[in-house]
Amino acid sequence: MRIDYPRQCTPALTWLVCALLAGFLLQLVARVAWPGGDAVIEQQLGLTTVGLQQWHVWTILTHGFLHDSHYFFHALGCLTLVYFVGRELLPLLRARSLLALFFAANAIGAIFWALVHRRTGGMHLGSMAAACAFLAVFAFSFPDRRMDFLVLFVPVSLKPKHLAWLFLGLSTAGFLFFELGGGPQPFGRFTVASSAHLGGFFAGWLYHRFVQNPAWPRLRRFGSRQTVGSPAGLPAAELDPLPEATATRADLRGRVDRILDKINSDGFGSLTAEEKRLLDEARHLLSRH
Repeated sequence: MRIDYPRQCTPALTWLVCALLAGFLLQLVARVAWPGGDAVIEQQLGLTTVGLQQWHVWTILTHGFLHDSHYFFHALGCLTLVYFVGRELLPLLRARSLLALFFAANAIGAIFWALVHRRTGGMHLGSMAAACAFLAVFAFSFPDRRMDFLVLFVPVSLKPKHLAWLFLGLSTAGFLFFELGGGPQPFGRFTVASSAHLGGFFAGWLYHRFVQNPAWPRLRRFGSRQTVGSPAGLPAAELDPLPEATATRADLRGRVDRILDKINSDGFGSLTAEEKRLLDEARHLLSRH
């Protein structure tokens, strides 16, 4: 009975994680099959100040699909953040918006890193800038959602805003003490690109401020998922302002529907105090009938 059902498309986030994993596996295979092969791939696709001076502009995007092949846990941590945080953002954002945020964050992180290391040189690999951007947008959208972790078999509860502040604080400390201060890197050969992480947080803030919750309503269509109940397919946030008074039960239900559309497109945190009050009152009034 299910053979006529349309086949479900593979989510864009799954393709993205598979691409990140494929890039890392390619480095591992190249290192095993051909000594120094991973270095050749990194030189062609990794981000370096020398490469940018030679107009290797593609490395601004391709470096995000590579990781230092000697540090498996860094690649695993980056993939974990991108997947699990991206999975929470995907119902809120369109797939193309999620991908655009990923590439834009990596590009902004690359620019931040290149400006800091324009004289010292070096190489930057990985998509932690995009992971930080995902975390920033997640914290802006659901700041007080409870998250439970198991750290060394000890249950830990955090809120997205606290997790984002923790990552931002660590990135800021790494930027000030290790990148600008010139202190010894805590992980030896592996260099933590804190400047790129800060660029990712900045990209997440830009997305939240100017695309997800913009001052210009027309920009919202690029950041919010469209709501089926909205006229002409416009996002719920682009509808006309709600009326000042509620005269009948039908009017009340109409206002509640529009608030629910706004929650669906922008999240509960986007509601004003008046809209939250109306939603609470409507729950009691409509339940009486």
